[in-house]
Amino acid sequence: MAVYFDSGNDVAGDGSIENPYQSISSLVYVEGETYKFKRGGTYGAPGQVTENDVTFDAYFNDDGTDDASQAKPIFTDTSSNIINTATGVTGHLIKKIRYVAQSGMTAMVNSNDGAITGMYCEFDGAGFSARWQICESQGGSW
Repeated sequence: MAVYFDSGNDVAGDGSIENPYQSISSLVYVEGETYKFKRGGTYGAPGQVTENDVTFDAYFNDDGTDDASQAKPIFTDTSSNIINTATGVTGHLIKKIRYVAQSGMTAMVNSNDGAITGMYCEFDGAGFSARWQICESQGGSW
């Protein structure tokens, strides 16, 4: 199962594909869960990942499938890290997300112990010291 987000949703939503959450502030981490973000949407920072084996991914179609020809979902924030993992939390996969840095950021994605794998992500903006900090990358564009 997956939890869905669409920043263009007219209502707060319940996280289902039929009625995705509108805001990332509704995100509650569950071990082993996949969180899918609608392509073309802009979202704030998901905050500190507190559970193991969490996946962030993109979707475009109303059935939850993807269309890679569409713009990646964007994570952006003014905090020091857009995604940060708690110490000892492992097994994260981040796919097909675009990160846009704000001035003064330290790292866009920060893992305290190398627990994040990134695939097909993009990074834009200035004012940050590291795209990935203690993370592994595989494939795709940076």
